Amino acid sequence: MTKQKREQKLLGLELLRFTSALAILFWHFQQFAYVGDTRRADFAREEQPFYAAFHLFYEYGGTGVTVFWVISGYIFYWKYAEKITPNGLSASRFFVLRFSRLYPLHILTLVLVAGLQYASLRQSGQYFVTSINDLPHFVLQLFMASNWATYEKSFNAPVWSISVEVLVYALFFVSLRSRIFLASAACVLIAAILAKLLNSVLPIFWCAAYFYIGCLIAKYSPLVESRRWLAVAGGIAVGAVAFQAKPVAGFLTLVFTAVFLMPFIPFPSWSRPSIELAGNMTYSSYLLHFPLQLGIMLWLRVAGLPPDYRSPALLFVYLTITLAVSALVYHYFEVPAQRWVRNRWLRSGQSTKASVGI
Repeated sequence: MTKQKREQKLLGLELLRFTSALAILFWHFQQFAYVGDTRRADFAREEQPFYAAFHLFYEYGGTGVTVFWVISGYIFYWKYAEKITPNGLSASRFFVLRFSRLYPLHILTLVLVAGLQYASLRQSGQYFVTSINDLPHFVLQLFMASNWATYEKSFNAPVWSISVEVLVYALFFVSLRSRIFLASAACVLIAAILAKLLNSVLPIFWCAAYFYIGCLIAKYSPLVESRRWLAVAGGIAVGAVAFQAKPVAGFLTLVFTAVFLMPFIPFPSWSRPSIELAGNMTYSSYLLHFPLQLGIMLWLRVAGLPPDYRSPALLFVYLTITLAVSALVYHYFEVPAQRWVRNRWLRSGQSTKASVGI
């Protein structure tokens, strides 16, 4: 299979990734109901705009992070399983590829949120949503270490999920390089089960488990490709039953089924640029939506307009600005920054093309 055809197979995952990012934007719309770092007592989720149409996003949009982890695992295994060998892709090159993809925008948004939170404190005497914005936590965020051992959120709050995911990247690399991938996957899943039994709230267990589930789906989906529709039907049936008992469990079952199915869905060639753009801008929308919310809140205060989480106009402005800015930032900041880092740090003759998607 040619590289182009292999990438064509992942368009479905890019579309699923964008849908998950959109779900997170809806989920965090409730933050317009915050006063300082506390949500209003009279907040009613069903009063948010177009709740009937988007109630799944409003109710379960936070699980979009879980979907990200599963998709990341799938794409990482698809992209690196044959490259990370004892004599293959080096640790330094892997680090540069990950650093150049994640770090430039992370630093930009970290500094932006720090400045906007200071402005919020001066303007209203309160921080917005995240109240932990001190120097030690700034340093932790600077090194993407903010949530390695805690679930508390600071500065650009969505970074918590990326903070734990970078640890999983390291584990993934070591497990492939040492040829112990299946053993490490088993250990990760057992650790997640034990963490659940012990009521642990450390996110590293869940991130690693869902990431490796994505890896395992990528590894074994070719074995059942000829009967994939039977597997999908089974997944939908199990998910529907589980949803009745516990909605989140049913939702996740359907997510795993979708991740399995999406690479097999054919898309017309004319749709590829739009789908790739939608998938590529998910990282920027994820990191930018909180500082943009903060900026909107500051502007509303200056204009003397109380934020109304029930306002369709506010939802439209928030989504439009976030998606438009995310697309611009991807093209004019993320991609150039990736190229600059790779041109500067990778050895001469190695590919420095900016990565697509993950």
